[in-house]
Amino acid sequence: MAPFRLLITGINGRIGMILRDGLQNAYDVYGLDRVEPFSDRVLSADIAEYSQVAQVVQQFSPLDGIIHLAGEHNV
Repeated sequence: MAPFRLLITGINGRIGMILRDGLQNAYDVYGLDRVEPFSDRVLSADIAEYSQVAQVVQQFSPLDGIIHLAGEHNV
């Protein structure tokens, strides 16, 4: 059975990095964020732009789950 495929929004934030580090040995973890670092598993996207998010989801599909952590922390 293939491992669960998870997408984490805000993966380069504090909680996103902690979650990624904790899950990456058991799951295929992918992410999106507006800030670097980016890689073949972490793409640049703004969650306020539907087309950008849809493109990331399509690229990493099939996904088993999305963990939404993206947000503006100083609002």
